[in-house]
Amino acid sequence: MIVEKIIITTEKQELNITGATLLSIEEYRQCKDLIPRVNKTWWLRSAGYDVDLAACVFGEDGNVGEGGFRVFHEFGVRPALTILNLESSNLQIGDKFTFAGHIFTVISDTYALCDDIIGECDFRENWRAKNSNNYETSDVKKRLENWYSNQVIEAESEE
Repeated sequence: MIVEKIIITTEKQELNITGATLLSIEEYRQCKDLIPRVNKTWWLRSAGYDVDLAACVFGEDGNVGEGGFRVFHEFGVRPALTILNLESSNLQIGDKFTFAGHIFTVISDTYALCDDIIGECDFRENWRAKNSNNYETSDVKKRLENWYSNQVIEAESEE
């Protein structure tokens, strides 16, 4: 099933969410001051300096591991929900809302990031695969898509 979008009703406004992803290095750096820290290292969607390395954020200090870590490490998964209509809602950057039992912070016109980690997984289990640090073919992307789809199915069944 392909999901076009989900509508989240917050205290302030309905918000159209079109999917979940990980942040890139650039997106993280632009919004770093708004992002709550977590105690675990978590994946970004940016590739590292080699084909089996992917970028991450170190939980201890919030610094970016830009060169990357081996894709077979189990690091945290922190969804960034893609927002379709922030400008037409009453939500502002810095506001928080709940989705799927997790608190999300609006960090830009485009994304709301989960305040915590929803689980851990390898970026890519088969680290010997060609371009194993490619987010589009990664295991972490599949995990996020499954997580998001399950939330949509639950929301539809509650209607």
